[in-house]
Amino acid sequence: MSPLLLAEESLIGWALADAGLVLFGVTLLFVGATLTLTILLRRDPKLVWPLVGLLTIQIMLLIGMIVLDVWGAREMATLGAVSDLSTALATHRYLLIQLPFLLMVVAETTLIVYGEQIVERHARPYYLATILSVWLAFAALVAIGMESMF
Repeated sequence: MSPLLLAEESLIGWALADAGLVLFGVTLLFVGATLTLTILLRRDPKLVWPLVGLLTIQIMLLIGMIVLDVWGAREMATLGAVSDLSTALATHRYLLIQLPFLLMVVAETTLIVYGEQIVERHARPYYLATILSVWLAFAALVAIGMESMF
């Protein structure tokens, strides 16, 4: 028989031990729902408000990931190695995690400002900017996940 799901050697037990990994996985799940809603947004403008809610949740999850990463690097500063902390926070991973955060904030702000009129003809550039922001944020999250694997 296989070990219990929460045993020390199991994949689930390992994932639950790393809060950043759990937050990243949940963020990817919510991004999948957001991508689906962006595809359906043209057909039903009332999907704007659930989309705003999903984007808010994703922004909070990204803030949580950033806080966990900085909290983990905090020990370097307490040991007096401020230059090591500076180089640790200037890596491509820390710089790349800012991209989906900023893109989701832009998409959410645009959706809040335009509301259900985002699908009308006069708001077409803003609609396209919102869709592009969500899809680029997804691509950035996939890039973060892929670079963590190698």
